[in-house]
Amino acid sequence: TVIGDYAFCGCSDLANVSIGCRVERILISAFMNCTALKSIVIPDGVKYIYKGGFKGCSKLENITIGKGIKTIAEEAFKNCTSLKSIVIPNTVTSISSGAFSGCSSLEIMTLPFVGGSVKSANENFQYPFGYIFGVGEFEGSERVTQYYFYTVSNSSMAQEYYIPKSLKTVVITGGNVLYGAFYNCSMIESITLPSSVTEIGKSAFYGCTALKNIEIPSGVTSIGESAFYNCKAIVNIVIPGLTKNFGSHTFYGCSALESVTFQSEIDTIPDYMFALCSSIKSINIPTTVTKIGKSAFATSGLESIVLHANITTVGDNAFANCDSLKSITVPATVTNMGKAVFSSCLGLESAVIADGVKSISDNMFSNCQKLKTVTLSTDLLSIGESAFYNCKELASINIPKSVTKIGAYAFSTCEALESVLLSSGVTNIPTYAFYGCTSLAEIEIPDTVSNIGPHAFSKSGLVSVALPNGIKTINYDTFNGCDKLETVVIPLSVKTIEDRAFANCTSLKSFYYKGSSSDFIRITGFGRSEMNNENVYYYSQYRPAASGNYWYYDGEGNIAVW
Repeated sequence: TVIGDYAFCGCSDLANVSIGCRVERILISAFMNCTALKSIVIPDGVKYIYKGGFKGCSKLENITIGKGIKTIAEEAFKNCTSLKSIVIPNTVTSISSGAFSGCSSLEIMTLPFVGGSVKSANENFQYPFGYIFGVGEFEGSERVTQYYFYTVSNSSMAQEYYIPKSLKTVVITGGNVLYGAFYNCSMIESITLPSSVTEIGKSAFYGCTALKNIEIPSGVTSIGESAFYNCKAIVNIVIPGLTKNFGSHTFYGCSALESVTFQSEIDTIPDYMFALCSSIKSINIPTTVTKIGKSAFATSGLESIVLHANITTVGDNAFANCDSLKSITVPATVTNMGKAVFSSCLGLESAVIADGVKSISDNMFSNCQKLKTVTLSTDLLSIGESAFYNCKELASINIPKSVTKIGAYAFSTCEALESVLLSSGVTNIPTYAFYGCTSLAEIEIPDTVSNIGPHAFSKSGLVSVALPNGIKTINYDTFNGCDKLETVVIPLSVKTIEDRAFANCTSLKSFYYKGSSSDFIRITGFGRSEMNNENVYYYSQYRPAASGNYWYYDGEGNIAVW
């Protein structure tokens, strides 16, 4: 038995309808524009609602759909503008595009699946949530661009759908949550997923900026890349015990997220997982975790973090820009440290690198402007480029004897740095290593150093410096702009003084050369304008017979002039 095409179309006074239990099909536009109809019960016997079945029933508020329904065709409930909630039973296997287009008052929906039908990740036509609302704009709608897989073999495609702004709650009772399922559904506040879900696809809830309430079902084993990207209203999240696989950017930009509970034994915090989660103050990293991915917590609100002893790898920028982080301890187990791990943590005040750690990575603490105290591993071998760049409040640092390499810009613009103890293992002070260290009045450079790079001490606060025995070249701009520098000891080993090596050293008074005047004039570049001969003193262990500029070390090791 059927209700035929256009059977009651335009019956504007029809207020009550009783559909018989033997009716199986409601055909095309059967009740279209029945504008007085407020309530309808579709009995269990009805299996199909054809195109436009209840289209334009503008006062229809209550719809009860029986458990026998299988198919809801396109525009079946189009422009039912008074409809606030609807429950679609699990017996439905297909909902066509635009079935609920124009339902501008919808607030709550219960659906058996996302999209047009139940799909798996290896099937075509994996339509997203917006599909059932269609591509036609209507009053009260929000234009939503959603990405999904139209064919498995192709890359994702984009489609603009128009979804009611009023829609706040969605309950899904079956099917899967695939790629882009609720992409950019910025109006929805609550989504309930079925317990049968085992995977949450890539970008499934991407851009659901109003989403506050969602519970990850206990059977979920994996959560795809960017699954909750920019879900700015989520406050709490629980990771179930079976969930062990995550894509990158999982909770990226979830700025209201305060609490994360891991019930699972995961081994990796993936790249960007909690980046820009500005409300997270602390998080307990499971003891099973051995790797923290790049930018995993970058620009988050972390105030404290414990890196436990099972962690071996920390990725680039893992904690960069965590401005509320006050202190950090890196355990001995960390053998692979990425670049800029704690860079620009503007509130970081202290750092401990445990014994056993071999290297400080490039930019590891760069621009940590409040960093005051640093304890380095006694097993440290290298300090990377710009490792402490612009750490403006760092006053002293003790470089262990084990260190053999310091990177360029390592301590550049550390304006408060007063004391540096260089180890005897250091052979090179690279370019810009102590550039702009305006409080650094003196430094003891070990004789193991055979090269000091250009600008190594430019614009520093050095008052005096003794260059190490064995150095052959004073590079260009090495001390350029050291306007407090008064005395320099130059070893006999120096063969070349390059251009601008001592340029703009406006307080420079004396050079103390560890050789004779005849040796000195053989130095290439000795006659540069910043090195006037009358300011050069030549070394003599004993009082010289001839007059001239001579110097020696007194009994306490200080420079003295004969």
